[in-house]
Amino acid sequence: LITYNYFNILLGLTAIALFLSPVIPYKLFITLMNILSMIITGSAFYFGLRYWRKGQSAARLFTIAWAVFIIGVVTANLRALGVIPSNFFTEYGYQIGSFIEILLLSLALGERIQRLQSERMIVKQALIQEKSDRMSALQQLIIGVSHEMNSPIGNIGLSNSFLIDIHQDFQKKNLDSLSKADLVEYLEQQQQALDNIESSTTTLTSLTQVFKSVAIKKRDHPALEFDFISLIQDRVLTFNERLTFQLSVPESLALHSHPSAFALVFNQLFENTIAHFPKNMGLDKPQVSIAVMQDEFSLKIEICDNGEGLDKAELAQLFLPFFTTARGSRKKMGLGMYQVKNIISDIFDGTIEASKPENGGLQLTITIPMPDNELADNYSVDKVLSNTLA
Repeated sequence: LITYNYFNILLGLTAIALFLSPVIPYKLFITLMNILSMIITGSAFYFGLRYWRKGQSAARLFTIAWAVFIIGVVTANLRALGVIPSNFFTEYGYQIGSFIEILLLSLALGERIQRLQSERMIVKQALIQEKSDRMSALQQLIIGVSHEMNSPIGNIGLSNSFLIDIHQDFQKKNLDSLSKADLVEYLEQQQQALDNIESSTTTLTSLTQVFKSVAIKKRDHPALEFDFISLIQDRVLTFNERLTFQLSVPESLALHSHPSAFALVFNQLFENTIAHFPKNMGLDKPQVSIAVMQDEFSLKIEICDNGEGLDKAELAQLFLPFFTTARGSRKKMGLGMYQVKNIISDIFDGTIEASKPENGGLQLTITIPMPDNELADNYSVDKVLSNTLA
């Protein structure tokens, strides 16, 4: 971007000089154009070398082509001044240099076209893979929802059938011969069935709320100006009694983004660490390290814990809905990491990857494109965070 703006400035200066050519002295105009020509030539050669060193093959071809052209021009000029003898190469230096430059620039253009086609193919494959992953996640979600709701719905059906049966049996009995014990038994059985229906209905209501929370809506997380490091420190303070933290972060980092969504991500990840930390490791509290790195294009967050980690197969399923290693007694549904992935991808347009470090545990790497510096909405960060935690 800096290089692009720099050459745009040079282009603008050249256009201004050409526009003023009718009104400025010829000698001054030639001097200005020569100075601009030397600056542009030198700058093009310098940036060509710079990007060549960064490994860009197109820059390598451009630099060689530009160097050959400059050599041809200098050779022809030196011959014209009588500094070097006249021969085929010095006499046709302009033409030879121009021909080789065009040839090499054509190769550079071809290489760039090939690279763009390759990048387009990579993007296409990534989109296909993303669509496949989303379909797989959707199928898993549907299966999981059906599984979780099957038990309470089945209990309601059984209780309803039981109520019908005992009511029919009660109607068949002679009311005059009914004892108090028969009536009490009937009422107790009826109450038991109604309690089962109420319990199952409550379970279904709770499941519905959980499923609703998985659906991430960007409008629920307004974009604000905030200090990202202060947000992390706030989350650390909240979980400090249950986790030990090690931070590798800058002193401050101003962002225009979605603080409430970040808070949800950290809350879920920290709760996940606490819930899955083994009790036999001889430590009072799980340990979590957080590293924040920023460059011109992205924000990278690395979060590591010291738990048992996951094997390769489990890592591949970590962000699928209803995947958990803690079913049963701990009542984990396996929607937390699925929600985190949805927040990262849908709200931040970012990615999250899971891996197992050599020293064990689980490492999560979140990469988010740097947000633009627009003005914040008319919201208070403290208000948004308090609503998130409520």
